[in-house]
Amino acid sequence: MLSAGLVATAMRRLEWRVPQLTVQPPGGATLVNLPTIVFAGGAQTQTLTTTLLTQAVTIEARPVSYAWDFGDGARLVTAKPGRPYPDLDVAHRYPRPGRFQVALATSFVGRFRAGDGPWRPIPGQLVLASTPQPLRVVEARPQLRGE
Repeated sequence: MLSAGLVATAMRRLEWRVPQLTVQPPGGATLVNLPTIVFAGGAQTQTLTTTLLTQAVTIEARPVSYAWDFGDGARLVTAKPGRPYPDLDVAHRYPRPGRFQVALATSFVGRFRAGDGPWRPIPGQLVLASTPQPLRVVEARPQLRGE
């Protein structure tokens, strides 16, 4: 019989789609004190099938939390993946200029079933890290120009 621990180990070894971290405004730069929007694209429930102990096993991974690291010491954990502009579901204001790495780790909970059997929970969580995004934060400097 398959143990939940064996399935948890198999779950960590499978190749899951990692949610894509997007930072807005696009282009890798933002302004000091401007809301910089982040969101996880493709963050959805995924299902994979594998074979364990000669049995076909279906494993389902459902995203449950998103840990954002803005690279300037600020961190945030949310239950939602955020949304693109104009929504400000997940946003951060950088208080000073600099170069930062924005990172995202998405946590998934899992369940499994062997063949057509009942679904059973998988202990622990699967954490998938997205590719960090470099971000340059600059100050806007007003300039008057004569004609």
